[in-house]
Amino acid sequence: ADIVFQLTYTVNESGPKNSVTFNLQAIDAYTSKQIAGAQGTSEPSFSADIPTLLEEAVIGNMDNFSNSLQSYFDDLFENGREVTLIIKVWNNSEVNLETEYFNRGNNDQLDVLIEDWVSENTVKGRYSVSSTSKNQKIFEQVRIPLFYERNARQRAMDTRTFINNLRKYLKEDPFMIDSKIYQKGLGEAWLIIGGS
Repeated sequence: ADIVFQLTYTVNESGPKNSVTFNLQAIDAYTSKQIAGAQGTSEPSFSADIPTLLEEAVIGNMDNFSNSLQSYFDDLFENGREVTLIIKVWNNSEVNLETEYFNRGNNDQLDVLIEDWVSENTVKGRYSVSSTSKNQKIFEQVRIPLFYERNARQRAMDTRTFINNLRKYLKEDPFMIDSKIYQKGLGEAWLIIGGS
C-alpha cells in the first residue's frame, strides 16, 4: 500500500458512561511521514457500544482528515512522489564518485554528473543532497514522476524503476560502469557502483 492508515483508540470510563478517544493517521509508505491526521473524543454515553462510539467520534472529525489527504494527492500530481536515493561504491571498484569523465563538453567528477542526471529527471529538479563523499552520495526529498511510458502505455513509476534508469545511463558511453540496485522498502533505493 502507498498509504497506511493507522487507528488507535482508548475507552474512557466515567462512572456508568463510556466515551472513546481516537487517533487516526495516514502515513506515506514511501517516506514514513504522516500526511494526514485526526483526533477526537466521542460524546459520553450510557448505552452505546464501543464500535458505535468510535464511529461517531471518527465521522465527526473526517473533514480535516479528508482535506489533508486531498492536499497530499494534489502535491503528488504537481510535484511527484518523494523518495531517497543512495549511491554507494564497492570497496574493490575501479571507479569512485571522484573519478572524472568527459561528458557533454565538460570534464567533471562522476559525483557531479550523477547529480546532473538526478536534476534533469526529477519533477521540477527537486531533490536535496544530505551527504556526499568519495564513496557515497545521499539524495533525499527526491521527487520522481508518478508515471512513465513503456510500450505506448503509462505505468506507475516507483523508486526501483527510477534508479534503474540511472543505472542504464551509467552503463552507457562514456561511463561504461556496472552497478547493482538494492531496494530498501518502497521509498529508498541504492545504486551500488562496481557491483555486478
